[in-house]
Amino acid sequence: MMEGKKHFSQMTELEREFLLREFFKIPPQAWSFTDYSFKRFKQRGIDPAHFMTLWKNPSLIEYHRKNGANRILLRSNIPRKGYEVCAVFDLTNIKIVTVWLNWVGNKHQNLVIEAYNLKDDIMEVFRSA
Repeated sequence: MMEGKKHFSQMTELEREFLLREFFKIPPQAWSFTDYSFKRFKQRGIDPAHFMTLWKNPSLIEYHRKNGANRILLRSNIPRKGYEVCAVFDLTNIKIVTVWLNWVGNKHQNLVIEAYNLKDDIMEVFRSA
């Protein structure tokens, strides 16, 4: 089974649209937190209303395939107190894997693009889950 990740800058428009469509097919109330993500949510003091902005108009940051599951990292585009909510969603198991706040000024100067090693078509990888 193919494992790896792909940054949004490496994706085709079709791949980006496909992943967001898959995310929005799942109603917000269907998602459940893992124990880890719930703990992080509380520790980081994330406001539930701010978290829900991820369903307004999120930015897709990356796709990754881990342990046979299709995951996406989304970032909200609605800042509060200088931070945007980020979360990893497991589209296969309908779980919120982790969540954090990202400073709006963080432009990811230290991004290591070589870490994004998935060359395959995301739609094909996704369907093979």
